[in-house]
Amino acid sequence: MMRVFAVLLAVVALGACSSSNKKSEPSATTTTPTTASNGPGWNAAALAAAKDLADKIQAGGVTCSGYTDLDYQTVANDLTKSGIPVPGAMAQCTSTGGENLTFETFADEQAAYSFLGTKNGKICATAAQKKLKNVSYPYVAATTYFIEPDNQATADRISKILPNTRVNVTKCS
Repeated sequence: MMRVFAVLLAVVALGACSSSNKKSEPSATTTTPTTASNGPGWNAAALAAAKDLADKIQAGGVTCSGYTDLDYQTVANDLTKSGIPVPGAMAQCTSTGGENLTFETFADEQAAYSFLGTKNGKICATAAQKKLKNVSYPYVAATTYFIEPDNQATADRISKILPNTRVNVTKCS
């Protein structure tokens, strides 16, 4: 969870610095309410998909303990402030050695890759602004979800368990 919020904090900080002299505009981001709530929240089907992924990797031999969905309002506020689309759901668990596994699930491929492209762009822009070198992170990609472990080796193991996935590494120069 610390990694997720550290990334979100860095992106929010970039947005605050770059927009301090700009007029505020309303966000075009929309969310889908859950079936269990009268207000905005994670999409119930997307949450179920994230839990299913966690269960599958656990059954495949990758530790995934303490599974929980992330706080919708906190994540949605941070992402929206940064101009990053809000996923259908975000959840996490802890793997071996305290490694964080973050799950991001989406209604469709367009939503997934809009999120990923915007998020990667913001992270790399923040890294460039702060003159950070060799910023990179692995993720497991599929059509409608991403799983972000802390380590490449874990990404490789997860990708072998889940069909139709690949391991990508975002590298900011």
